[in-house]
Amino acid sequence: MRFWKKSLMARLVSYFLLLSLLIVSLVGYIAFVRAREALTLSLFERLSVTANLKEEELNRWVSDQREQLLLISRLPEVRTQAAILASQPEESADYQAAYTALASYLSAMTSSNSDLQEVFILAPVGGKILISTDQAHEGEYRVNDQYFTEGRAATFTQKLYPSPVTNRPTITIATPLFDPAGRAVGVLATHLNLDRLDKIILERTGLGVSGESYLVDQFNNFVSASRFGREEFLRGVHTHGIDTAIHRKDGSGLYLNYESVPVVGVYRWVEELDVALLAEMSQEESFAPAEQLASALFVIGLVSAMVLAAGVYLLARQIAQPIHDLAMTAQEISIGELSRRVKVNREDEIGVLATAFNSMTAQLQEFINTLEQRVAERTEELERRSVQLQVAAEVARDATATHELDDLLNRAVSLIRSRFGFYHAGIFLVDEKREYAVLRAATGEAGREMLARGHRLKIGETGIVGYVTQSGLPRIVLDVGSDAAHVKNPYLPHTHSEMALPLKVGDEVIGALDVQSEEQSAFDEQDIEVLQTMADQLAVAIQNVRSYEQLLELDELKMQFMANMSHELRTPLNSIIGFSRLLIKGIDGPINDQQHRDITTIYNAGHHLLGLINNILDISKIEAGKMELDIEEVNLTALVDSVLSTASGLVKDKTVRLVKALPERLPTVRADLVRVRQILLNLLSNAIKFTDEGEVRLSVSLDHNMMQITVSDTGPGIPPDKLQQLFQAFYQVDGSSTRKAGGTGLGLAISKSFVEMHGGRIWVESTGMPGEGAAFHFTLPLAGPAGPKEEEVESPLVLAVDDEPGITGLYARYLLAEGYRFAACHDPRKAPDEALRLAPSLILLDVQMREMSGFDVMKALRRNPTTRDIPVLLCSLESTQQIEGQVRENGALGCLQKPLKRDDLLSALRQWTTLEVSIGATQR
Repeated sequence: MRFWKKSLMARLVSYFLLLSLLIVSLVGYIAFVRAREALTLSLFERLSVTANLKEEELNRWVSDQREQLLLISRLPEVRTQAAILASQPEESADYQAAYTALASYLSAMTSSNSDLQEVFILAPVGGKILISTDQAHEGEYRVNDQYFTEGRAATFTQKLYPSPVTNRPTITIATPLFDPAGRAVGVLATHLNLDRLDKIILERTGLGVSGESYLVDQFNNFVSASRFGREEFLRGVHTHGIDTAIHRKDGSGLYLNYESVPVVGVYRWVEELDVALLAEMSQEESFAPAEQLASALFVIGLVSAMVLAAGVYLLARQIAQPIHDLAMTAQEISIGELSRRVKVNREDEIGVLATAFNSMTAQLQEFINTLEQRVAERTEELERRSVQLQVAAEVARDATATHELDDLLNRAVSLIRSRFGFYHAGIFLVDEKREYAVLRAATGEAGREMLARGHRLKIGETGIVGYVTQSGLPRIVLDVGSDAAHVKNPYLPHTHSEMALPLKVGDEVIGALDVQSEEQSAFDEQDIEVLQTMADQLAVAIQNVRSYEQLLELDELKMQFMANMSHELRTPLNSIIGFSRLLIKGIDGPINDQQHRDITTIYNAGHHLLGLINNILDISKIEAGKMELDIEEVNLTALVDSVLSTASGLVKDKTVRLVKALPERLPTVRADLVRVRQILLNLLSNAIKFTDEGEVRLSVSLDHNMMQITVSDTGPGIPPDKLQQLFQAFYQVDGSSTRKAGGTGLGLAISKSFVEMHGGRIWVESTGMPGEGAAFHFTLPLAGPAGPKEEEVESPLVLAVDDEPGITGLYARYLLAEGYRFAACHDPRKAPDEALRLAPSLILLDVQMREMSGFDVMKALRRNPTTRDIPVLLCSLESTQQIEGQVRENGALGCLQKPLKRDDLLSALRQWTTLEVSIGATQR
């Protein structure tokens, strides 16, 4: 190995031998591939011929049987005897004679033609089998069978179908029978024996050793008797060829057959029988000649490479020494002797190499002199990339600051185009069927036009956006004129390079970010690294907005479900409670003690269930933010007495005292009477539930403008480590299935929400020691809950679009003095983008401008969903009567005639808009 590393000659011989082997292998592989392709085409043609022959033979066989049946139906003796069977009673002598004659004839017919499995005659009305070669079927009715209903009118062949009697594939031919007078007397039908079909299909001519052909019906079942009903295909047999043919498509290909063996196959749909016909050969047998050819080429090439290696060895000896000299010189130069040069005394390639080496040494000296300059250029490039990363981060941060999908996308493309200086930016999102990438946001007039036309691109087929949304990989087109991947867009005529980046969430591609430039080769791989990070964050933001919208819908559905379910449950519960109360009071008659106890249990259980339903509905409303308070003046003393009276029923079976501790002259409190009562009952019922003896105390105290209410007990208390979770929904201190106290764990969570909605707070104190109990405290502001804070209203923004700066300056003086905010746009072509960016409350738009008319600007504004509803007030040098029709047609508020006076302008703003400026009166 060491010799090989240090010997150029050894490496030359080794490399040449390795290269030769690679070439030989490549030639063998190419020969194999080409031979395989040729064999594949030949096999497809051979199998197609075989399939055509089998299809023609099958069709001819069915046609022959049809013709034979027609011939039988026209025989006078058959028609006469069938007329007797159809018209005479079975017990008559004529019927028996006709039956015997027909039975003998039909039996002889099936004996002479093995392709007829069963021949029978059906009555013309009712479909009863009058006579059959299989007497077990006589007397049965086939009124609903298709061959009967169709065979009464004309000769009909019912293609392969599962027989309702045998559940096996069957072909039935039926034709009407007429008596000599031309009256319909029955239907002559035959079930064909499919053994002949098997023989045709199993014939192996043209299929080689491993080949076979077979039939599959439209229900994916084998038709051939040798394969029908195979246990391993209980749900039908499926392969690429079978499934394609069943969909009535002919073709060929390489695929796995029903036994998972790779095959070369031809498949087609036989319309005459409603079956798929497949002819297949194993790929192992099919491609064996190609493999033999490749092996032979490889052996021949290997021998040739060894012979050539010997010649290379001799040649390498002449090359090694000059190269050694060259290597020694290079070693001296590597230690700093840059003035050292190689002696050139040859004119061959080695001499050229030595000359090039000397030239390289001279260039190296020059390179060292310019290295500092190159480092500075590289530093500048890194700084440029850093700026790009900062801009990308800003775009991604701004793009994630909204919950409205359209606002998110429009803001994102506007920022990307303006900050990076692109010609165009657009965002495509994949539709629900994942067939098209649909344009959802784009910049400029071209973007608005494409959005208005519903611009979309076929995924995987159209443009680099189609490629990106299918593959999930970024794509760059450096020159749109020479790259076939680019699809020319008439709305973007100045595009010279394009880049598309996938919008991916995990492994799912949800869309693409498309940016275009007016310069050729404007993008490189580093641009992908910078912008892909921004695209990934934008994709996550899009997904978050979609998830947020879905959560809102789910929350609304949950509230509707809870309201409906509450209504449905409350109605029967109220009936249960009401009627059980009537029974307890004896209104419907006397009841014994056992019945009284049972009905009381039903009554209490109904109240308990009704309380649970109310709690669940309350917690759902609270979570959805739809719970509202009905504030009024509440006499707390009267409320406490009412609550204690209700709670007294909970302590009748316990040695527990209810104690009230209220100060005299307790002031009223502004609160929701029903919700405060609910809070008190929740706290008292919890205290009574966990207290077996002692007392439960309800006390009230005043602290400045707050009223504090306390419910304490002498029960077992609450462990300190459980206090923090106590007010969580569905939480219970004892969560085991063996706990003594029932409940859902919603009462305290609901109470906490009600207290906080009133502007108070609730907390609990307990040492967890038995007998010391727990104390629940909550506060209520005497003045009631504070109303919502009034948000500061920002003064309206007016955008003036006029190509005369002097005019916009005059507007600014008028409006700023009245407290309006003001912005001006002097290029009408940029007005739609400015309106999108600023979102003004009103636009003052000049009609006559050099670059673009005011009516064209209005059309552009109306095409964008974000700017279409912004009020527009036109200004014109022409009389307002002359352009009145255009004003109405474009949806403007109105039109003012220039030059505008201050009072006219302000009056128009107040007349046509709802803008209100609070500071205007003070500055006038």
